[in-house]
Amino acid sequence: MMITLVVHGIMTRRVLVQGLLRSYGVQTLGVDNGRDAVDLIAFDVKFDLIIIEKILPVLNGLDASNKADS
Repeated sequence: MMITLVVHGIMTRRVLVQGLLRSYGVQTLGVDNGRDAVDLIAFDVKFDLIIIEKILPVLNGLDASNKADS
């Protein structure tokens, strides 16, 4: 089963994307800021796909992507 992390600062949009993915049988986890996304990845949670918004509270999408990649 595919596992996707959805990172979006606006809850309604995050839930919308997660609902769309779930309708295709994709398991999703959603967070509202880049720091939480980096923390999940640091705890060795494995994702097949990460969908991340560029402008986020706490840690923006570009910085979160760079930290997760290191």
